[in-house]
Amino acid sequence: MKTTWGLSEAILTTVLAFVIWSLVRLDGALETPEVEGEETTTQPISCYRPLNLWFGISGLQVISFAMAIIVGRCAENGDKWWFVDPCSRVGKVAFTSTWAVLLPLLAGWTALGMNWLSATLRETPDCFADSTYLTPTMYVSSLVLCGLAVAAYALIVVCVWDAERCRRANSIAIESVQDADLVCRWGPLTPAATMELCGGLTPEEICALPRHIQSCDEDQCVVCLSDMAKGDHARSFPGCGHVFHRACIDLWLLRKTTCPLCKTQARCDYNHEAAATRGTIC
Repeated sequence: MKTTWGLSEAILTTVLAFVIWSLVRLDGALETPEVEGEETTTQPISCYRPLNLWFGISGLQVISFAMAIIVGRCAENGDKWWFVDPCSRVGKVAFTSTWAVLLPLLAGWTALGMNWLSATLRETPDCFADSTYLTPTMYVSSLVLCGLAVAAYALIVVCVWDAERCRRANSIAIESVQDADLVCRWGPLTPAATMELCGGLTPEEICALPRHIQSCDEDQCVVCLSDMAKGDHARSFPGCGHVFHRACIDLWLLRKTTCPLCKTQARCDYNHEAAATRGTIC
């Protein structure tokens, strides 16, 4: 964490110094030198658009992005993937501000910079002659980097939204089948950021499958490889008759729609009103 913070400070200091230098250059370019009694033979040509201003504000926007990310990560105790599911209010506000405010501003400012550079190269191409660093190549490179940064961060935001959607769907699926027996056999389940538990039967379809309590010891459950002991909660497939621990087969059926042994389809007709009356866990 100290190394990351030190690197971030160095980057921010460098960018800030370059922004200040760019703004100073802009201020100098806006002043028109007047010397009494003397004729000025050559004067710097002003650019058609204030490109120095664009460069300076772009640097400030990059600094704002970095500060929002640093603040959000610190609020989430340095978690590497803090933005996927921030717990603190500060973390949520920090991440929301990056895509709701800073990202549109940087995208719009980049588009404006492209327009300004195109107009300047067309109207006053010689205005770059007096600048050592702020050349057309420098501006084009900065515009390309800003455009790539906008596209990359927009893709990250979309992936984060998709991960949140998957976690919500998995959380609903887990709540529909999780009880004391399942926790005892498999431990508390944590919703994943993929559609891991959403490719099989719905909770209502799982509830429609027959369930019973074992009256005697039988062969092992092929899902957990433990014996089917007397008194265990079990569920059977209506098509093939294979029996499994209820907790084990419910988790299986959230992912798959077939029997683990013979691949018989588990879907069957059921009464929706009756399933709703029984509740989710059945």
